[in-house]
Amino acid sequence: MGDIVLVVSKVTDPPVEGDLGVGYVDIFRLNGEGLFVEHWDIEEPQTGESAN
Repeated sequence: MGDIVLVVSKVTDPPVEGDLGVGYVDIFRLNGEGLFVEHWDIEEPQTGESAN
């Protein structure tokens, strides 16, 4: 996406029974040399229920 990199991931803890994990979104903006110049992130615990 040009100078933007989007990473979507989900982390779970297998030893914890019923753990649905946490969803993460990381957004990076790179300069013309390929170096990170900005970073945004979002973290959301997974509940197993949809909002819609």
